Order: sequence, then C-alpha cells, then structure tokens
Amino acid sequence: MLVVHKPSTPPALTRAIQITTANIPQATARVTATLDTLLKRIRTSQHQEAWKFSRLNKNGFPVEFTFNSLDASVRYATDVAAPEVDPVERLSHAESLLAELGVPVPEDTMNRLQQVQTSGDLEWGAWIGVRHRPEGDRYKLYVQVPDTGSATADELMQDYLGTEPLLPNNTARLVAIGQELGTPRIEFYFKIDHLGLQYWEVSYLLRRFGLAARQIELLSLIEETRGYSLDEARPKLPDTTYGFSLSVSSGEPMVFSLFGFVGPLLGGDGQIRQRLLSLAEKKGWNFDSYAALTKPLAAEDNYNLHHNAIAFIVPSQGPIGLHISLSPPEVVAEDLAENSPDFRPLNLSPTRPEFNDADINWAIKTAQKFLINAQHPEGWWSDFQLAPGRSDEWVTAYVGTAIASLSTHQTKAIAFKAWRWLIGRCQSSPGWGYNALVPRDADSTVWALQLAAAIGCSNWEPAQLASEFLLQHLRPGGGIATYADDRLIRRFIGASEQMSFAGWCSPQVCVTAAASSLPKLRFAAGDFLRQTQSQDGSWKSYWWCEDEYATALAAAALSKGMEPQDSDRVQRAIQWAVTRINSDGSVSSSIKPLGSAFASAWILRLLLLDHQPETFREQRDRLVRWLLNHQNPDGSWNCSAGLRVPPPNIIYPETQQNWVLHGLIENAISLDQLSIFTTATVLQSLHKYAKFICRFN
Repeated sequence: MLVVHKPSTPPALTRAIQITTANIPQATARVTATLDTLLKRIRTSQHQEAWKFSRLNKNGFPVEFTFNSLDASVRYATDVAAPEVDPVERLSHAESLLAELGVPVPEDTMNRLQQVQTSGDLEWGAWIGVRHRPEGDRYKLYVQVPDTGSATADELMQDYLGTEPLLPNNTARLVAIGQELGTPRIEFYFKIDHLGLQYWEVSYLLRRFGLAARQIELLSLIEETRGYSLDEARPKLPDTTYGFSLSVSSGEPMVFSLFGFVGPLLGGDGQIRQRLLSLAEKKGWNFDSYAALTKPLAAEDNYNLHHNAIAFIVPSQGPIGLHISLSPPEVVAEDLAENSPDFRPLNLSPTRPEFNDADINWAIKTAQKFLINAQHPEGWWSDFQLAPGRSDEWVTAYVGTAIASLSTHQTKAIAFKAWRWLIGRCQSSPGWGYNALVPRDADSTVWALQLAAAIGCSNWEPAQLASEFLLQHLRPGGGIATYADDRLIRRFIGASEQMSFAGWCSPQVCVTAAASSLPKLRFAAGDFLRQTQSQDGSWKSYWWCEDEYATALAAAALSKGMEPQDSDRVQRAIQWAVTRINSDGSVSSSIKPLGSAFASAWILRLLLLDHQPETFREQRDRLVRWLLNHQNPDGSWNCSAGLRVPPPNIIYPETQQNWVLHGLIENAISLDQLSIFTTATVLQSLHKYAKFICRFN
C-alpha cells in the first residue's frame, strides 16, 4: 500500500544520535552524514512499512544501536534498502551505499559473498554495521547465509576454522558472515538449533578454539548478568535462542562471542535496563549513553519491544566484555530539543501501539517460517523430552494439523509431507503414539486423524484403520481413554501387575475434546463433555498442567450446537476464559506465572467462539497484543506447553503433588523445549483470529 511520504528522519533516531555522540562530539557530523546515506532509500520510500519492516529489530525499526563494555565508540547497524526491495538484491544495494561512503568492497570479496547467497532463499539479505571512534570509522558488511546452507560459505568457514564440527551434535548452523572492510578480519555467526545451551556445549566451544581457560570468567559474567548462580541444579543456561560468533584474521587472535535473545533472560525493557545498569556500575563500565537512550523504557517491565541480543565477548587476552543491542525508543517530548528541525512530540503509551493487519500477517508468516525450518527433511517434527526420548509421531500430527489449517498451497504440501511420514510409521499396526518406542495411544492417533482430515486424506486406508483402532478406546458415556487396555503400556514402563492403570485407561477430557472433531466420535464425545464441565465453566485436563487446552477444544465441539443448552455451556466457558486474562493481556500458568503463550493462545481460541465481534473485543485485542509482543525474532514463542505425566493409577491429577519439572518419568512435567508445540498453537490461534476479523470487516 502506498502512503504519503514520511518525515526524513524519525524523532527517535534524531534523539539517539544526540545521545550516543554526546561523549564524542566530533563524531556527531559523521554519524548524521553516514546515516543519511545508509537510510536514504528508506527515507524516500513510499511504502507503508518503511520504518518498521526490518529484521534487525523486534519492532521492525531499520537501525539497531549497540553498546559495548569494552569501548565507548558509537556502534550501529542499518538495513540497506526499503521494504519493497527483494532480499536477494540487498547485497548489491549495500555495495552501492558503501561506495558512496568511500568504502569500496574489493571485487574478489564481493564476488565471494554473492556466491554465498546463490543457493537458497533469503529473509534479510545484507546489513551494514558502522563503528565511529575518535580516531576514525570502521565498516562491516553483514551477509545472510541461506537457511538451506551454502557450499561457498562452508568452504570459506573451513578455510579459517577447519573441517571439524563446531559442536559434536552438529546443531551449530552458519547463518551470517561479517566482513570488516579495509581489514582481513571476518566474523562467522552461528545459530544453535535447540533451545537453551548445555554447560558442556559452552565448555566444548571454548576448548575447540583455545579459550578453555576463560570458561569460569565467562560463566561468572553470565551469572552476574542473570542474577543467580549456575550450579548442578541447572544443567544448562536459561531457555532462549543462542548463537555464537568467531571473529578471525590471519595472524591475529580469535575473538569468541556467545549470543542470546535478552528478553527471555532478563524480562521486559525496564528490567533489562535495570539489570545492565546495576552490572555496569558494579564493573565500572561506562554505560551512560545506554542509560540516557533507554530512559523512556525504565518503567516498562511487562514488555520487551526494543532490546534484541546480548553478547558475551571472549577474547584470548584482556577482559571479557558484554554488548547489548536495541532499537532506539520512541521520543519523549522533553528528551528532544524543541528547536530540532525533526522534532515531533509523540504520545507515548506504556504498551505496544495498536497492532494492525500487517502485524498479524507478519507474525503468522514468521511463525510459519520457524515451523518450516524446524521440520525434518523427511517430514517430521519432534519436541518434549521424556524417558523414551523426544516425541515425533504425536508432535508431528499436532503441528501438521496446525500448519494445514492455514490452507495455502505451501502449507498443505508441508502437512501432506508430514502425513506421508506418519503413514510410513504405522505399517505393522494401526494408530500412532508418542514416538515409535511407546505403544500407540488414542491422543496421538486423534491428532493424526485430524491432520488427515485437514488435507483430505481421511479415506486413505491408514486413516480408516486408525479410526477403527481409535474406537477401541471409546468408553461408556462417550469418553475416550488414552490407552484401550494396560497390557502393552504396562510392559513398556515395567510396571508391576499390582499397579493400577485406572488413570491412563479411563476416559480423559483433554483426549475426548480433541477427538470430538472426528465425525465417528462427535456425538458420543459431546455427551461426555456435557457431563464433565466444571462449575466455573472450564474442563479439567489430564495430560496438561493447565485447563485452557481442554476447555477450548471442548467448547469448540459444543459450539456446533448439537443440543439447545450447548450455547449456554459455551458461554460459561467463555466467561471462565475472560477471568484468566491478566491486565497486560497474558494468561498465567503454574509453570509460566509471568505469562504463557500456550495458555494465552487457547484462551484466544475460546473468545473467538463468541460470534459477536464487539462483545469481547478489548480482551481479544489484549491477548493478541501480548502474543505479538512476545514473539521471538525467529518467529517462535518461548516454550510454555506443560505436558504432565501422572502416575498410571491417578485418575484426578489435580490432586497429585510433588511434580518434577523437566522430569522424565511419571510425576513429570515436560516443556516443549524446542518451542515447536507452543509456536504451532499460537500460529493457529492467530490465523483463526485473522479470519475472525476479516469476517466482520
């Protein structure tokens, strides 16, 4: 969409320049002139999203400032072209801008970097980094490596780092290359393809690059930043997405940096600011510019809309450093001189500005991208961790169903690939389970059948046989039990003959609610759900820590209106859902008291069952705003789906105590450590929300 031309320089950027150059006044003119050149194509763009499209920042702003404990230079990175420019063209745009700044990219370097990007799709293409110092300026060209990899990039990396895998589990993926112009120094950036980071992985990386002696210093700085001791009770660093970089140059020492998204580590913008300023004071770092720039964020503890990555920098010699990157906060009127030609007072809200269709579409697009990237080439996804390992069959069926609901040609193809993999796993007997080791169960089979229905494969023989298998789990009254009988599962977990399996073999609401969408079980399941609704309007989950999942699925089943009183039952569930929403739009859970994306997404699904668009509009918008604010840059949401495993004899798990978070056997609570299950849930809820809004607009 085309709109009227925007102001040449946003006030937030003008303010950031004033603050960051206060200690280096001779750099002010250089910073202004450099940014004028680098952003000229964005400043002249007519695109509606010209100042909020970039992948540099969570809020889309095309300039990211970085503050480093090791020096006080002015550091920033910028996007290089307007949003209408394809990512594959951005490297050429970057070369042209650098030439205008008098920093040519050598021809052989440019050819090599272009070769890096010829092997796959790109999301952002290229950025330019700048570092202004009293003695002069430095420039770095950042080049994205395609998600599918690049033979040229691998060859370049091996020239500097050798052929030995960086981590023995091959989970370190090269995602970008940074070429420092005018010097032979080059930096390789890697993303670790699992959530969290085990201590042994940190130790391995440091040993791999001759930095083992610095491990205690590195972990100590992480401890001080995070605010707790890293000990044997915590086998890994806190859950977030991690990466690392290696800066190398012939004949010079290597520099290792460990990165992580700072929000999941430290909280909202205000909490991050407070923690970093306290640490800077303790360490004697000069973070005055950071303190001034982030002043508008001081009271913002609920949201992280500005801070991006935190990095711990480990050189071979000298102190270990820390850097933090962020987008400049919106202008507070008194913080910008009124005689500035770009001054424009803004009405700052303590929460995110109102979202629009583009924000929703972007969240859906990036979440979809995250799940596509997480899918194994053979078609499966895996998540959670229990004694038998990770779940693949159940998780693949669930995620495939969510992906298929988007109903595009691409998502249908991805879901069909998952279905083909699933039917390859049930050749010997019908149905599916947690994974290939665990006996087949009703819940996993239900989701596989939902996937088959979503892609039009319900008449396939594996689906028909699985439907017959599922009917064996139907109990009098219409409920569905997870296991039809105890023989196979008893043998699998090694339970004694005296152990009761009354819990696992009794009908469960969460399993029945999921099964209620299947035609053969719809009416029987409806009868069971009518009998099991709680007084407060909710339905109790068996396999989940919270009740949002079961309540949303049960209410959705009864919303079909099979009996006259069903609408009253659905309204009671919706009223219960409203009571679960916090003032900031989050929904708390026992394992995520500050807000669970998984629970919030299911509550949103519940509110969408009310077909009056204005009735719960404010509550819906609060939920969506919170979900948008808490989406990670890679498109995921932090893991918050709490799968619990009651002992097999327990019928009412809410009465059970002494649950073990991250446990592996009975009485365990397992989170979806890779965030795949949570992200699939939020993706489907936001898609349903988008369709709901379109229907009434």
